[in-house]
Amino acid sequence: MKKVITIGGATRDIFIMHEHPELLNMETDYGQRTFLLLEEGKKVELQNILYASGGGATNTAVSFKRLGFDVFCFFKIGNDPAGAAIVSELESQGITTLVAHSHELATSSSVIIPFPSGDRCVMVYRGATMSIEQSELPLSHIAQADVVYVTSLSGNASKLLPTIVKHAKQTNKLVACNPGTSQLKAGADLLRDALADIDILILNSDEAHMLMNSLVTRCSELQKKVKNTKPSTPKMECPQLLKAPLQCSNFCFNLELFFHEILNRGPRVVVVTNGVEGVYGADKTGIYFCPSIEAPIASTLGAGDAFGSCFVASIPQGATLQEALVRGSLNSASVIGQVGAKNGLLTKDKLDKKFAAIGIKIIKKFDL
Repeated sequence: MKKVITIGGATRDIFIMHEHPELLNMETDYGQRTFLLLEEGKKVELQNILYASGGGATNTAVSFKRLGFDVFCFFKIGNDPAGAAIVSELESQGITTLVAHSHELATSSSVIIPFPSGDRCVMVYRGATMSIEQSELPLSHIAQADVVYVTSLSGNASKLLPTIVKHAKQTNKLVACNPGTSQLKAGADLLRDALADIDILILNSDEAHMLMNSLVTRCSELQKKVKNTKPSTPKMECPQLLKAPLQCSNFCFNLELFFHEILNRGPRVVVVTNGVEGVYGADKTGIYFCPSIEAPIASTLGAGDAFGSCFVASIPQGATLQEALVRGSLNSASVIGQVGAKNGLLTKDKLDKKFAAIGIKIIKKFDL
């Protein structure tokens, strides 16, 4: 059985369910936005409150376990009931927890307010997860794993990414990284400098913008390339991110250039997710696009973790890039059908059956 260690955040998720929320649709500088209205002085009646564990490290740990891996999960919590509940939940599912404790900060917590569309607003207290120190890293367990999966590291903990992936690479592990927006905001330069030790990099389109901005500001040769970026003129119908340049602060770039630059800096596979549209994956053979798989939407929370963990799990289990894109998308579609980041995660048997019914016929390939 393959061994995987997941590293990142662990949170106590609180889902606030209420009927008939008041919404405001507004055109902003960033496009159409929807806002939840809470009137000052008004009491809001709640339909229900649900509690669950969350955070990238725990979500992906449960996903890998259901897909047939022996799983170790490293995270940091406070000395409080919320942290103890997370540990108990994971261990009840056969996951080995590697836990650091903070005596000053509480366990990370999130308050999730679902929107009628299935999207959500998340209010996050990072707490103990930001205070991971280098001395607390489970380096010996990294050396024993086959796969090292690093999720978002917040605050000062984000500085540990280069150390983690370098140690994993030196011990010949398959190193996957899904850093998350909060980590890139804390320091996209750290991810840029760690690329040489990452095999599989998974980002969403906003995170790709942040990373590309970091690359461009440090590379004069790349600055010349982006100045010459022009709208593509595809010979066949293209998905959204391949149709036109992607705007980023004071420059623009196209997805082909992004994939080319990242693949030349270390990773063997690069993935960019784009919400409801679908997901793009690239290696040296080309760019592959997998459209989103239609599914009822109860909550989008955890969709990214479900996709990333299943995509990475598929590679050492013998899947091609195209197959991994579909399998990850199937797992993500299953998760958004239920409230909670873990409830819809598929077992390997269920995933295999769903994949057999679809195959890779939905994949489109484009030259890199």
